Amino acid sequence: MSVCLIVAVAPSALILWWILVRDRADPEPPGLVWGTVGLGALSSVWAVGLELLADKLGPGMADAAGEGMPLGSALVAATFVGLAEESGKLLAVLALPFRRREFNQIFDGVLYCVAASLGFATLENILYVGMSGLTDGPFGIALTGTMRAVTAVPGHAGFGILMGLWVGAAKMVPRKRTRFLLTGFGVATAAHALYDAVLFTGTWTGILIVPILAIVVTWSLIGIRHVQQRDLAYARSFWAWRRRVDEAAEAMRLAPAPEGRHLSDQ
Repeated sequence: MSVCLIVAVAPSALILWWILVRDRADPEPPGLVWGTVGLGALSSVWAVGLELLADKLGPGMADAAGEGMPLGSALVAATFVGLAEESGKLLAVLALPFRRREFNQIFDGVLYCVAASLGFATLENILYVGMSGLTDGPFGIALTGTMRAVTAVPGHAGFGILMGLWVGAAKMVPRKRTRFLLTGFGVATAAHALYDAVLFTGTWTGILIVPILAIVVTWSLIGIRHVQQRDLAYARSFWAWRRRVDEAAEAMRLAPAPEGRHLSDQ
């Protein structure tokens, strides 16, 4: 059991660590980060509920993996899954960190959306790896854990980054908040749906998962680099302004009072 947990949790832990060490401008409180991870895991209840509802409306839509569905049907099913899972992650971020004053830069959107996504991915990974261990023993744990460590877990993190770039912008630009939140949700859902669709076909098209993941990871890295540079530039300008204000205040405090101001001394 301990080996199963390590195999299931390690990929998410490594990715979250990689994100956290890049939060240099104004690091986030650990409690808030882990709280978001927990809410992300709980969002799986929301996602499963929506997927079950979708399955009631159209049997098979939410349970398509490995059934060799035609690409068109797979896209429909994957869109339902993407909507359910990404909406749960977004709600987790909006429910906790988005409301807090510590969320004060664009990169925070990336960090918290990734935290929620990895909370979801970790719980999902524990279930998949655990079931493989029960049916195929150590070989199943190793195979499923390795495959998901290089596909599903980075995929969830990448979708979180794509959404987080827009969520961070939404927090910083209140007048465009709704537009940015919907854009981030739409981008993450579309990427997630495309990823799942090629898996749901159960055919040779599954090889397309490689370029899809490559594109998601590339855009995520580009987005992170751009946002980091922007946040650091803003932080430097802010602290430079504060330093000038403090220096001016100190100069005024030390300056001698003008003649005639202290009438009681005359």
